[in-house]
Amino acid sequence: MEPRLIARELPTGLMLVHGNQPERMRDLIVNWIGQNPVAPLEKEMFLVQSNGIAQWLKLAFAADPEEGGCGIAAAFEMSLP
Repeated sequence: MEPRLIARELPTGLMLVHGNQPERMRDLIVNWIGQNPVAPLEKEMFLVQSNGIAQWLKLAFAADPEEGGCGIAAAFEMSLP
């Protein structure tokens, strides 16, 4: 019998994360997304300050799970203010 992922019901809305240590914020976001994946065909939206930060986050998500990433970076929408 194959293990099945059971999605937890989280309320929709806005989550703000702010701080002055971008590496720790990145780790928090990658960990959160890894534990609370969105449903198929849904997108996760991020508001980032630059295209460089957007690329940096995408690379963090795509990193190997053993290195602290999710192993894939898909269905993310990175928006600028």
